[in-house]
Amino acid sequence: MSFGLTVNNSSGEVVIDETYRNHAIEAEGTVSIPRLGASYPYPATVTVTLGAPIAMSRGPLIWGAVQGTAGGVALVSIEVDGSGNLTKFVLGTDLSFGGGSYTCDWKVTALPAAASSDTHGLRVYDDTGAVAYDSGHRYLRMQAVSGVLTLAGSPAYETLTFSHASLAARFFCLSALHAIGVDNPSDDYYLIALGVRRNSDSQSYVYWVNHAYLAGETLLWGNAAQSGPRRLVIGTE
Repeated sequence: MSFGLTVNNSSGEVVIDETYRNHAIEAEGTVSIPRLGASYPYPATVTVTLGAPIAMSRGPLIWGAVQGTAGGVALVSIEVDGSGNLTKFVLGTDLSFGGGSYTCDWKVTALPAAASSDTHGLRVYDDTGAVAYDSGHRYLRMQAVSGVLTLAGSPAYETLTFSHASLAARFFCLSALHAIGVDNPSDDYYLIALGVRRNSDSQSYVYWVNHAYLAGETLLWGNAAQSGPRRLVIGTE
């Protein structure tokens, strides 16, 4: 960069720059995800409906984490309306025939649609006039990014145990991990999605989450189409 503003952290990584636009927190909440659904195919999922649609052109990312270390969470699917806006998404957790539920915190980040209403602070624009950083918006701080986790084949059981700095609270970028498939350990089937859980304050675990159970079904579909690289991205507010 020959002109403009760049802010680096203590590791020399770029935090603010007029070239790079920062994702801001657009929506957030807490949901209870049942560990066993009441009706077939017995899903351990919950649908989150956004209060206001977010244009997919703004690159929305879905983040989440189950409170505590008992269970994990995965992004199962998203719903986009006819105008190209993200309106809903489905989160899944570990299927447990013991019932109960997990409490999951979630956030959606995206490129800001406009500057904040703040009348003081710091605002940085890129060369097109779009807001690159605005101190009036809330942001997640990136704490850790794993190496590439490559999924290949069907079924795929790739897992990743990832150690990082101690983080009592954290959010995982579920969009960066998203992959779905089917597993058939016997005559029954499980719908699976790549998810993540907290092992401890300094360790997180990526694994396949069984989020729905189908008894005695025959499915002619697997997760081979989900091959490709994924990364675990961890943020805090």
